[in-house]
Amino acid sequence: MELKITVPEYRLSLMRLLLGFGIFLEAPSGISVSRFLEQALGVDAGYIENRIQTLFMDGHAVDNPESKHIQKPCTLAVSAAMPGVFGAAFRKQGTYSGLRQGWEKSGEDEKNAVESGRPVGVKLKCFNQVAADLGSGLLAHGVSMDIEDVRQFWKRQESVLKKDCRVICINQTKAAAGQVAKELAVKTGQVHIQVQAESLEGTKKASPTF
Repeated sequence: MELKITVPEYRLSLMRLLLGFGIFLEAPSGISVSRFLEQALGVDAGYIENRIQTLFMDGHAVDNPESKHIQKPCTLAVSAAMPGVFGAAFRKQGTYSGLRQGWEKSGEDEKNAVESGRPVGVKLKCFNQVAADLGSGLLAHGVSMDIEDVRQFWKRQESVLKKDCRVICINQTKAAAGQVAKELAVKTGQVHIQVQAESLEGTKKASPTF
């Protein structure tokens, strides 16, 4: 299923919330988390080191993404520094990482690993400043998401989207905002969603290349 949307530029901050639900990507088994993020997000190692301050793999904090490897299907969540004690405890190599007791993985990092180099699925979630920095470009390029996640987002934001969506196409056919949740409700699997921004002058912004 394919969903293409054009919204005013000022609504991109709303659409970037989609990235918190997670986008589906593939990674070759054995790649480091750091290298995967560079490729997936189109950033350099400096961004991973300095901007992404909190990183979870399957709910467990990752301190060294350069030495942590993706061995099997997983969920990665990335964020800039989070406030408060929680943020301090889960920051990469943070001073208060000892507060994580009970959250750390018990071991078996390589259990059920697949053959090195074979593609494995990764669900990547981006939050706060990471989503703000990179989300518009990712959405303009197009991302694959769980249909139910998009439906839930749409239902919550439907009143705004009905007012502000300039163009909506479902499988290359124009649709009204009120139709989207209904169409998604009868589908399962993934949807490829692309969000274009329309400037105040009424012209679409070009999609970046990755």
